[in-house]
Amino acid sequence: VHELTIGSENDAEEAMIFTLRAVQAGESGDIFVLDGKTGQVKVYGPDGRHRRTFGRRGQGPGELQSPSRMVLTRDGRLCFLDLGNNRVAFHSPEGECLKEIPLAGWRPFRYLPDSKGFGYGDILDLQGGAKDVLIKLDAKLDKVATVATLVVAENPSEQTMPIEMFRLIYQVDREDRIVWASTGAYELNVVDPDGKAARRVERASDRISYSGADKDRLIKAFLRGQAPPAGFSPYFPPHKPVLYHFIVDGEGRYYVRTYEQDGSGRFYYDVFDPEGRYFARFPLPEGELLHAVRNGKAYTAVEENEAGVPQVKRYAVVWE
Repeated sequence: VHELTIGSENDAEEAMIFTLRAVQAGESGDIFVLDGKTGQVKVYGPDGRHRRTFGRRGQGPGELQSPSRMVLTRDGRLCFLDLGNNRVAFHSPEGECLKEIPLAGWRPFRYLPDSKGFGYGDILDLQGGAKDVLIKLDAKLDKVATVATLVVAENPSEQTMPIEMFRLIYQVDREDRIVWASTGAYELNVVDPDGKAARRVERASDRISYSGADKDRLIKAFLRGQAPPAGFSPYFPPHKPVLYHFIVDGEGRYYVRTYEQDGSGRFYYDVFDPEGRYFARFPLPEGELLHAVRNGKAYTAVEENEAGVPQVKRYAVVWE
């Protein structure tokens, strides 16, 4: 049930969202929005009113240069992956910089901390092919274990261009377990902090091959109207992706965004209980992604509305 929308072309500049990177919700209902254009966090109250903005773009202590990811830790801190400053930063909800850790030779696409000082991120390994590798990092961001390896392409040539490819998606749950999947298979793997498999969440899904028209359309979009370079060799995975992303809420439920659509072209989210049992589904428009579910409220990010303005929406979650 829709309750609230944040983001309008009529907003004051300090409240306006320019480039929406991430949305998180605090225990009190405050909504934290990472704006990629300004490198700042804009905080809105449960009523949707802008309360404050914190963060400053720069390379000094406490500053954020290119924050691409923001997650809320179990103890209420905001964690940023700031590749522009080559570090991970932790801030209080009020904006105070609490800790900064330099990346120790690893530049992950994402970074998710647990409650015990460890964290997880995925990197691209090009030795002996192209692989997406999920690794566990310690408090100094040194690698301590490999959690999963996904072979993206075997022995690609220098001319190989991945038009689409499977990737690893993952979350840390309330028990500090890492939950990971490949976008090419409907299998969520739950691994405990000691690296032991705890559960697998699965659901039957169709694996749809790329048609010639699909490939032509995707190649055209990839090249952006330009002529293919000499020796151009487009790469596609064996079939279309099955999953897009998923999140885990504070009560252990899984919300899995699929590529299955309803009659209006909206994409379905499948919902599983903490034991991995499927029990519900709901659709959202293609440009609207679920970022967080907390205390009976779901928070989504809308790429842009009809006026071209990014938005955050809040829904009351009602199970029937």
